[in-house]
Amino acid sequence: MAAMMNDPATPLGKRIGIYLFFLAHMAAFGTLTFYLAYHTQQGDLYGVGGIPIIAYVCFYLILFGLDEILWLAINSVLGILMIHGWLETLALPFIPEPGTVGTHIITEFDKFPASRHILPGAFLVMYEFMLRNLLLDVLGARHDQRRNRFVGWLFLAISGAQILLARYAG
Repeated sequence: MAAMMNDPATPLGKRIGIYLFFLAHMAAFGTLTFYLAYHTQQGDLYGVGGIPIIAYVCFYLILFGLDEILWLAINSVLGILMIHGWLETLALPFIPEPGTVGTHIITEFDKFPASRHILPGAFLVMYEFMLRNLLLDVLGARHDQRRNRFVGWLFLAISGAQILLARYAG
């Protein structure tokens, strides 16, 4: 049985609707996770961010199949390369300004413990995975090996540009 998003019988409109649903859902939970991780620095970060991550992995297996999850692993490697600079860029709007909060609140990105970055980083990687799959479908590359290869290289180029941007623009 082919995974739903890999099945040519699944209409493009239905696939795009699924992408839009998950991208919106992930943006909401991802934003809340960033808010809890970097702004309030309190609350059940692992409950609010961790449970959706586990649910997304389960849905990804159903929707895309195990082979596509390989790209999730590739995104993870890319994510490790870009994570610090890119996360800092995305987290800065959530980090309170010094002097506007109590002394127990961290106001510099580099002062956060590494464990604080796990869930925001996971959202970033999973969001990238969903965007790659959206490109596959919008460009008609899911079942066309030549186009699929092009999307893979395009995605790697975009990711490389993000790494450079996060590293050198900040």
